[in-house]
Amino acid sequence: DRKRIQGENMIRTVIVDDEYIARKGLRETIDWGKYDMEIVGEADSGRQALELVKTKPVDLMLVDITMPQMTGLELIRELRKAAPEVLSVVVTCHVGFEYARDAIREGAIDYLVKTELAEEEGAEENLKRISRKVHRLLERRRGEGRMTQEMPGASSPQDGKVNLNTASKEELMTLSGIGEVKAESIIKFREEQGGFSSAEDIMKIEGIK
Repeated sequence: DRKRIQGENMIRTVIVDDEYIARKGLRETIDWGKYDMEIVGEADSGRQALELVKTKPVDLMLVDITMPQMTGLELIRELRKAAPEVLSVVVTCHVGFEYARDAIREGAIDYLVKTELAEEEGAEENLKRISRKVHRLLERRRGEGRMTQEMPGASSPQDGKVNLNTASKEELMTLSGIGEVKAESIIKFREEQGGFSSAEDIMKIEGIK
C-alpha cells in the first residue's frame, strides 16, 4: 500500500517556539508532506519539548533559538542526554555565522532562518536539504543502530565512544587525542557530509593533529 509506506517514511517533526503565532505560521503555511515531514506536536518551551519526547516518537525538532528559561541551544544540549535519537534543527530570525556555528557545535544537524522559510523558493530549497539530511541519518541509524563510533587512538573501550553525529565540540574534546582543531574538523565534516556512516569516514580525519 503506497500510502501506508509513505506514512512509515514520514519524518515525525515537532515545532518548538515560545510564540504561538510563530508556531502556527510554520505549521500552516508550509506543505510539510511535500518534504516527507509530519508535524506530530508543538511545544512552547524547552521543558515542554523534553516532556513531549517521553510520550511519543519524534525524529526531528525544529527549535527556536531565543526562548525564555531554556534557550534553543540549551534544549539541544538537554536532548542529547534525554533523547539522543531525536535530531535537531535550529530555526531563528537571527542571521549570522556565529549562530549556525554554535547550533552545530551543540549537536544540531542544520540551521534555518525564519525569513527564508517565509519565501516559497527559500523554504523549498532549505526544507529539501533538511529532509535529505534527516533521511540519511535515520537510514543509517536503522541499519546500524545509533551511530556510535570508536575514535582512533582511544585508550580504553569506554574512552572514545561517542555519537559523532550529535556530539558537541566540548564532548569531542574530552576524548583521548582529540584537541580543538580535530574536534572542529569532525564538526565541519559532519555539517558538509551529513554525518558519519563508516569507519572510512572516521579515517578521513584521523591524520589531523
